[in-house]
Amino acid sequence: MCIRDRFAPFVFRNSVANTSDMLACCMIAGAIYHYIMYLHHTKYIDLFLATLFISYGVFTRYVTILVFLPIIIHIILHWGKNGFIFRHATVLLIPVGILLMYFYFAGFNARFIKHPYLSSWSVDNYFSTHFYTPEGKLTYFFPNIVYILYPLFFPGFCIPGFLFFIKSLLYPLLNRAYFVTLMLSFILFSLFLAGNYGQNPRHLLGIYPVVLILCFGGFHSCLLYTSRCV
Repeated sequence: MCIRDRFAPFVFRNSVANTSDMLACCMIAGAIYHYIMYLHHTKYIDLFLATLFISYGVFTRYVTILVFLPIIIHIILHWGKNGFIFRHATVLLIPVGILLMYFYFAGFNARFIKHPYLSSWSVDNYFSTHFYTPEGKLTYFFPNIVYILYPLFFPGFCIPGFLFFIKSLLYPLLNRAYFVTLMLSFILFSLFLAGNYGQNPRHLLGIYPVVLILCFGGFHSCLLYTSRCV
């Protein structure tokens, strides 16, 4: 699956483009890894690194907060259940420090709140294929509610993704709590994108690591089946 991630056409193309999408993708992948490791071993270093990736991820692309929100809630629940509330609370200095550093160098800037994607966001866009934007009229073959599923079937991402995802539901390999948490991350992020005007595949790159993890159980099941048939 890692090889598939590296050689997916959209991932490869955007890895050489001067955008923040691939950096956000990296932050999300790192946060998920250390989130799972923290829940497994409850080590401070994993909580520290998960918080670091989450903090930098949000400042790289603010929309990633929708991916991180279920993960943050799950970490907090695990955090409180294991009695490390005060000892591990020092990780909160990471987002505070990054926020102060941002304000020091850039000042308070809330222009992103007026971004057209936010001001023009609407549930009506879920089922639209035609959009009137500052760049002109945009027309697409699929409505936005289908576009957000591109990582599961589009050639630029993972063509057999739907098959792997369905098999992951039937033969779960990932811990059920992790699967549900990442599924909520995928849903929140995707529904936000579906409410925007336009369809830019690079905006889906942030959720692609989540999709690959959700599909891994099905991929592993298919791999075992084919190995038995050979």
